[in-house]
Amino acid sequence: MSKQTLHSKLAALRLALSSGSLVLAGAAVREAEDLLSVVEVG
Repeated sequence: MSKQTLHSKLAALRLALSSGSLVLAGAAVREAEDLLSVVEVG
């Protein structure tokens, strides 16, 4: 996974949290968990 992808997903997470959308934030958190599992395995 590229750093660019990681940064874009983190930006999306920040946007979701700042917008106050629980649906978006929940989806972003799941994305982040997927990223962490990939990073840990890799």
